[in-house]
Formats: sequence, C-alpha cells, structure tokens
Amino acid sequence: MMRPIFTAALFCAAAPFAAQAANLTGDQATITWVQDADANSVTVGAGDDYTLGGFSMDLDSGTGADQFVWNALNPGVSYGPNYQISLSDLDFSGGEELVGFSLIDTQLRDLTWSLDATSILFTWTFEGATAVGGVVLWGAFVTAPGETGPSDVPLPAAAPLALLGLGALGLVGRRRRA
Repeated sequence: MMRPIFTAALFCAAAPFAAQAANLTGDQATITWVQDADANSVTVGAGDDYTLGGFSMDLDSGTGADQFVWNALNPGVSYGPNYQISLSDLDFSGGEELVGFSLIDTQLRDLTWSLDATSILFTWTFEGATAVGGVVLWGAFVTAPGETGPSDVPLPAAAPLALLGLGALGLVGRRRRA
C-alpha cells in the first residue's frame, strides 16, 4: 500500500512543469532612433507599446510575450534617415538576461544586431528604402537566467510536514502488520 503512494508522490514531485517565457510585460523600456538621438521611454503592455509616424512597435508580442514586432502601418512609409534603432533598459521577468535574438521576418536590408544583457542595437543598410506595409522587423528575444551568484536553496515550508506525514503513515502501516 505504501509503495504505490510513495511512487505517486515521487513522480508528482519530479514531473517537469511548463516554464513561462521571460518577457518584458510591465517593464519601462527605452526605444532610441540612434541618428536622431530621439529616446522614447515606453511602458511595455498589451498591444503596441510605441507608435511614431507610420510605424508601431510591440515589445511583448507573441503567445509567450517574448517577441519584438516593428510594423509599418501604411505601405510606402519611409524608414527616414535612421538606420539604427536601440532597445535598452530591457528588464526581463524572472531576472532573465538577453543572450540572443531569433529573427523571424524582416524587410530591412543587411540587418545585423548586437546586444548585451539589457539592450539590443539593430543596424541595417539605408538606401532610401520604404516599407511595403506590414512587418518591418519581427523576432524573438532569447533569454537565460541572470548571474545572481551562489545562493542557498530554500527548504519549502511543506517539506517538513510532508516528511512528518510519511513517517506517520509508516508507523500506522507497521502497527497494522504487527
């Protein structure tokens, strides 16, 4: 009787739980059009986080809220003199740090990016390009746990109670056999 209960408890404790993607929802981030030195502080939330001229940007798009989408709202909108955009002050949920960017789609020529733990700089070739409407740049932020240094693993409050309960069940089973 005890073996099936113990096995079921062990399986439940060891079962993998689905992890949430690190996202920027609720964060105060900064979008900078580098050539103009035009920095805009935005609060990341549902829907578009930033709109300027014929463009919109969403920093928490996708089902995991971990994607960046830059849209041209109307066909023929010019990219202007800007060929660099910086996203900075990116504080991902759970203390995660930015370690990469996975490109999904883009209209930009020769797009490259560089990043550190809290920012990403997109650079592309500008030759009087205009957007055809729709997605200008779309990709997913790739994050990893931040370095917080060594820490003690806390003992869950329920662990001593669970051990006490298992011990009590063992004593009851032992008395019944005797």
